[in-house]
Amino acid sequence: DLVIGASDSDDGDDTDGARSEGAAFVVFGAADGFGGVVDAAALDGSNGFRIEGVSNFGDFGRRVAGAGDVDGDGVDDLLISERGVGADGNDNEVFVIFGAAPTPPAEGEIAVASAGGVFPAVIDADAIDGSNGIRFVGSQFDRFGDAIAGIGDLDGDGFGDVLIGAPRTDVTRERYDSYYGYAYERTYYDVGAAFVVFGGPFSGPSETAPVLAGDFELEVTRGEVTAITPVDLTAVDGESGPGEVVFEVIGEED
Repeated sequence: DLVIGASDSDDGDDTDGARSEGAAFVVFGAADGFGGVVDAAALDGSNGFRIEGVSNFGDFGRRVAGAGDVDGDGVDDLLISERGVGADGNDNEVFVIFGAAPTPPAEGEIAVASAGGVFPAVIDADAIDGSNGIRFVGSQFDRFGDAIAGIGDLDGDGFGDVLIGAPRTDVTRERYDSYYGYAYERTYYDVGAAFVVFGGPFSGPSETAPVLAGDFELEVTRGEVTAITPVDLTAVDGESGPGEVVFEVIGEED
């Protein structure tokens, strides 16, 4: 299958006060091939679908990538990033959209394809609720989500893992002045960071996973942010858990 980002796409609905929300189009592969042109407007759920952003100038779909099988259900998932969202417009988001396969027929039944396929023709980003995907939130000033990628099964647990880049992350580190004999903190600006997120057996909307993203520690309930508190990024310790950012890779100041 194929995913195409269209970050300036507009849903045509001016009543919601949002313009150029952005979208991503998923086109399903086909055994009998394609014609010379695929009309994105003709994606109806059986041959593909589109996911629409909802934020004003949110650039949904600015980055898209395959995620691998993050939730371990045997179907590959999808990564999409969005920027300038949240109450003050200072958040960036990265979505993991879960793939899905048709339910196999019971013994003795004949498989019949539904008219709409496994997916609806259109999915709103706000409809990502934990059952169909999960989101991670970080600071726009860190450019959280500027790079996204599925990186295979890095920890060998059978679930796909993902990487999220934030190239302008500021990092504070403790330093020691051996001449004067005291410790102090120093902030390195725009050195950047990359976050590795371990996949896991997400089991339903009630499951929560602590997530580190940008300059915040987020309590995520299967796609819904329930708490945001400042966190020291040095606390990332490599402990594995579904949806948990387990370690960071920090750039060096020039």
